[in-house]
Amino acid sequence: MDIHHKNRILTHISKLTLKRPDMAALASRSYFNGHVDLTEQLLLAVHSRNEEQVLNTVRQINALPDVPMSLHPKVSTKALGRMPALLLGVAPDETHNLDWTHFNHATQRGFSSRELIGVTLDFQWGIQRKFADLHETMRLVQQETPLDQLLCYRELLTTTVGVDCTENYRAFEYGVYPVDVTREHLDVLSDTELPEKLEDLYPGTLIDLPWQLWIVGQAHAE
Repeated sequence: MDIHHKNRILTHISKLTLKRPDMAALASRSYFNGHVDLTEQLLLAVHSRNEEQVLNTVRQINALPDVPMSLHPKVSTKALGRMPALLLGVAPDETHNLDWTHFNHATQRGFSSRELIGVTLDFQWGIQRKFADLHETMRLVQQETPLDQLLCYRELLTTTVGVDCTENYRAFEYGVYPVDVTREHLDVLSDTELPEKLEDLYPGTLIDLPWQLWIVGQAHAE
């Protein structure tokens, strides 16, 4: 199976997290154990609302052994298609054993990369274009000091988009643009339907997830 096929599967799992987090976790476990056929079978059954097939596939997946999180592959953000892309998730940490998509995003023209764990959200109309323009502006100030770049970013963020990054600013670098996670900001940026409590995206977790919101721009070398 080629890399594009694998990336499509993981993108489908990522989107399923918002609607059926229990099924997304099972699909993720199946995929990371190498059972791609079972993963696709589950995704198709959920999509077609064939509950009998869903239950049958769930039984098969539950019989599979788990693998360490360290073996989870990372998906290039290039698989998301048109940039910028909007991601809601958590920063990588050994305590965050979440069966979400692990994105690898190239930054600084491909000289470095960031790992992001999360799910993709859909932009509100017009917001993606605003961040595309912001990304191009940030490209022009890459030679400035990190502080000057951050100040420039925050000025653009607040004046052109209407959101802020006073809490999550430390995650900033060219190609990765953080936004504070608030209900108001989520409503401004995304039209994806989210639960009132974000913790409901991953039911049963025993930790207080440090939510982060990123807009990732095309920063890899062409």
